[in-house]
Amino acid sequence: MGYTLAVSRLAALAISSYASMFSSMVHSMQVLPADMQHKLQRTIGFGVLAISASITHIPELVAASSLNISSRFDIRGAMRGPGGEDHCGCIAFIRLVREGEQLSLACMEYAAACKNSDVRSIFVELGKIYTYLHTAEVQRPPGQIHGEGVTPKSRRTFLTGVTSMGLIIMKRYPETESLISPELKGFFHQPMETIVTCNNRAELTDAQKLFLMCEACFDLAAFPSIFCKELFKGDSAESSRVPQILIEACISGYKHPPVDEPTDSIIQWGRLRASILSLLRSSADPGLSAFGVEATKALISAECEAISTTLQTKSESSAIFHELVICEDVVAAGAFVVVVKDIADGITAKLKESAIDTTQAHGAIANCLATLFGCKDSVYAVLGYGHSSSEISRDWEDPCASLAEAWFLAVDAVIQACGQIQSFENSALKSLVSETLALFVRILLSKRVEKEQGKEPIYLSLDGPQTLAMVGFIESAFQMGPGILIEVANLFHANNMLLQTRPGDVTDPSVVGGGVVAAAIYRASSGAVPPWAVEYLPDMFKSLYESCGNEFLFAVLNTAADLKLSDSCTFGCIQPGKKLAGYYFDHLKPKIRDDFTAKTREICNAAIDGAKWRKLKVVIKAACGGKKNASGFSLKPGFTNWECDRV
Repeated sequence: MGYTLAVSRLAALAISSYASMFSSMVHSMQVLPADMQHKLQRTIGFGVLAISASITHIPELVAASSLNISSRFDIRGAMRGPGGEDHCGCIAFIRLVREGEQLSLACMEYAAACKNSDVRSIFVELGKIYTYLHTAEVQRPPGQIHGEGVTPKSRRTFLTGVTSMGLIIMKRYPETESLISPELKGFFHQPMETIVTCNNRAELTDAQKLFLMCEACFDLAAFPSIFCKELFKGDSAESSRVPQILIEACISGYKHPPVDEPTDSIIQWGRLRASILSLLRSSADPGLSAFGVEATKALISAECEAISTTLQTKSESSAIFHELVICEDVVAAGAFVVVVKDIADGITAKLKESAIDTTQAHGAIANCLATLFGCKDSVYAVLGYGHSSSEISRDWEDPCASLAEAWFLAVDAVIQACGQIQSFENSALKSLVSETLALFVRILLSKRVEKEQGKEPIYLSLDGPQTLAMVGFIESAFQMGPGILIEVANLFHANNMLLQTRPGDVTDPSVVGGGVVAAAIYRASSGAVPPWAVEYLPDMFKSLYESCGNEFLFAVLNTAADLKLSDSCTFGCIQPGKKLAGYYFDHLKPKIRDDFTAKTREICNAAIDGAKWRKLKVVIKAACGGKKNASGFSLKPGFTNWECDRV
């Protein structure tokens, strides 16, 4: 076994490594010498047969881990890749499939030639291998991942490859559809049946039912989008019943009675939440269906309601927002908002590659907007409720920070997608972006900056990736031009935020709206956000310049330095009669204020280069009190990871 394992692993890794080269050679087959063509065909053919044999006969994990309980398996001696993940044979197979249709077909044809068989027979053998892997997994004791077969993630990787290969074969050889199509449908209906029937099995506990539903949902998500999107079309009661059961189970989990520690069923519910996230992502092709939009809205609203309820009760602990259930190590809060972000990013990428036309893009973007618009009030209610991470018990996993990050990333991604089709005039988009800009301003104006007196209102922490997401959103929002800033000014006037400007300042609504946002950015530079976020000042104001020009940028920068509340109005940390930009702008001496105007005017009129924006950052930082030492903030973070295939 020691020799067989090492050689099989090496062969599978070699095939994975050379997949791209094989693809290039197959594309250029006509220019290769005859003997090289023959060698290539035999190498690929026998390679496919070898990795099929290794998947069938060599377990991924031979025995239980001999390490401590923090590790589920040993890497040494396992049939796993160098990173310690997945059966090497499954990795090799999916690498070949993902190189494209031509190599996929070549793999099947060359394997058939090496075995003196045909493509249909090879596919049938692959189907039997998958059935064997699934059966071996079911027969293992609950919680055991070593022994015969492979781990669930490797099995799903192989399933993705087999189903994709089946679709490619049917496209190239239509006569095989009568054999392959029923096989693929059988694979797909198996997890559907599990989801529908497991609730009726009285012998199972709640945790066991949720476990089966979760595993079946992950299986469905492993299929290509052409399969998954059928579940959300709502064309038949049978197919729509499956997502309805999953969504109802997920929403009911958010309403679980409060307990001190998560039970087994709550932990399995957290995994079910991750599997639904994967299924929604897989069903988007290129966007969500109407049913998918309603499902995603319901899930986002349910999560926001659970967050609001937990915050208002001021509980010492939460069984849901816990390190074992909803957290970055499993799936952080805001996961279903991130579905929209992922879809919008996918639309942008496909438009750049001309993989979809503008009509398809318009429809997919409209559904993204419908999803965000339908749940925005629930999100604003949470992010506008106000709390600080310091008031969250250490038994908590603060859900508001990752929800804010997800929201700003999603709106940013939708703006980028709309920019690809030059469609910034959408009324729903304008409303969504202006309200999100207002949320950004509200958050920053509720942060007390250095030297300001009084207690800071309890509000969202900005020490994390949520601030990174906000910065990217501001850059994108400024690209939409001055019209979006008029909406910001109107929103604050509608909320009785009475503003005053200095005599001579521009009072155009778009300039005032831009000034409100810029004043919030000044406030951020005065110590409301971590120092690393201030380094993005040039990018934000460069975006405003590119969409609105020099004169507008200067008017906004100048107005932002003077905007203050009326003597009868308070807002966040801002006292009556004080400037929105904070303490340092309240105490600017007239000469320094005039110097600020002169320098910003000079910079705005300067030639466009990198130095222009660096100089602007220096001027703004100087006006905001200079460099902040010992700020107490953390170092620059990375974005939250919402990947959940291995939960």
